[in-house]
Amino acid sequence: MRFDSLVLTAVLKEIRESALRKRVENVYQPSPHTIILSMILSSDILLSIEPNSERIHLTDRKYPKPPVPPPFCMQLRKYIRGGFLIDVEQIEWERIARFRFSQGAELVMEIMGRHSNIILVVDGEIKGAIKLVDEKMSSKRQILPRLPYQLPPTLTRKNPLLVSEEEMEEDLRNVEGDLAKALQNLYQGMSPFLIQELLQRAGIPPQATLSLSEEGRRKLIFAWGGVRERIKRGEFNPILLREGGKLVGYWALPSLQGYEMEERESMSEAVDEFHFLRERETRFITLKESLKKGIESTIERWRKTKENCEKALEEWGEVERFYQMGSLILANLRRIHKGAESIVVENFFSDEREKMTIPLSKELTPQQNADRYFQLYRKGKKAVEELRERIREVEERLKVLERRYDELMKCQSLEELEALEEGKEKEREEKGKPILPSVRSSDGFLIQYGKNARQNELLLKTSSPEDIWLHARGVKGAHVVIRREGKRDVPLNTIREAAQLAAYLSSGRGAGVVPVDWTLRKYVRKPKRREKGFVIYTREKTLIVQPALIEESPESQ
Repeated sequence: MRFDSLVLTAVLKEIRESALRKRVENVYQPSPHTIILSMILSSDILLSIEPNSERIHLTDRKYPKPPVPPPFCMQLRKYIRGGFLIDVEQIEWERIARFRFSQGAELVMEIMGRHSNIILVVDGEIKGAIKLVDEKMSSKRQILPRLPYQLPPTLTRKNPLLVSEEEMEEDLRNVEGDLAKALQNLYQGMSPFLIQELLQRAGIPPQATLSLSEEGRRKLIFAWGGVRERIKRGEFNPILLREGGKLVGYWALPSLQGYEMEERESMSEAVDEFHFLRERETRFITLKESLKKGIESTIERWRKTKENCEKALEEWGEVERFYQMGSLILANLRRIHKGAESIVVENFFSDEREKMTIPLSKELTPQQNADRYFQLYRKGKKAVEELRERIREVEERLKVLERRYDELMKCQSLEELEALEEGKEKEREEKGKPILPSVRSSDGFLIQYGKNARQNELLLKTSSPEDIWLHARGVKGAHVVIRREGKRDVPLNTIREAAQLAAYLSSGRGAGVVPVDWTLRKYVRKPKRREKGFVIYTREKTLIVQPALIEESPESQ
């Protein structure tokens, strides 16, 4: 369940009661799509347009603070920090909130799915946005500095809080088709959850059409009237919703849809708790799957190594035969003439003393043939000893990996996974294996980067041909690689996040925007006799992005 207009109304009421006329102490941007307004004598205000997690609410939770704030965060500090929050309003009954500050600046948050945005406006003019939108990205509405701010062109539906019962009766009588879709097209703020709630309260089947009887229309209008009166009076009862014990959402009023409900003191608390727990669940699933794939891949490699060793051992066979064949040749030197291709001898190494045919090289003398077999014996004996030792080492490694895999599959909490991962990292450090700094994208992809020329070189050597490689164009900076991890398709959102990281880790991050090139790792190469970290690349594409960090995670190679 997403953050809908009803929840926004309840949250903004709490913000007005708690933070209005309070001073903005500071502004932080803990992730590319999230802003924190740190308030004096009030809880902080969180505004996030993270995909599928768009929301506004008060929070007392502490979020990471990047050492160098991104450009948009710096703009907000310039225009907002130190001022007072003097007004908060919801635009009609859409998911759009406007925050006004004493210095004259406005912060507008638009929750519109993938078009969601947070925009800084001063005197009606856009100063910046968390996502800049040029004409290539949208021909209808650009979000760029110095352009006048205009509300989204979707505000054509009626505000249901202002529609009379008679007008709603007329609306429902004059349209046809699916009832839920018709309500969404007619009125602002009619989320799927709200519509299903109204149908439940009216006793109307979920898949009803607009051929409603007069009684059906009357019951539906009455159900909406009850919700509307609660909204107008500001009477909300925040709840968390569970289904089969699993947390599935939140709402501002008690629901009749059969969910298990848990009351919370405030709407902000419910929203904050839900997203915190969901982020932990997502982190748990992502980390467990990543560790599972990593261990399975490593086990598969070691099993293959063992198979290869066993195959090589089988090919050598019983190496003592080479010593015996050389000795038998020496015992029969007088019988062998140069150019012979074989000799049949009595095998005195066998109790049965059976006849044995020994292949010979006709280019070698009898003595040289004997020496060749003794050389094969020495080489084979050493190889067999090394192969057997290697197999023992591999079997020990497999035992450790299989034990770790069993421990992983038994993990039921994020803390257990992180403890397992921490133990794995310590083991790597003890072995002296270099660990590349890394983060996870919001889509769960591992992104690695180099902090110096040595790490850039290491990243180039260890990345796979199908991984995605990025670097800020024309300036010094870090190599950044998106690991494909099974050759999955990499979403553009992950590539953009990695590009923002590459821009941030470059010498050009002081600019508002930075061009970043990206291509497949197989199109990147280091010329001979060039310094560490220097590469040339082809088939690149370029993204223009704002420099930004991605929240650190313990994931690394």
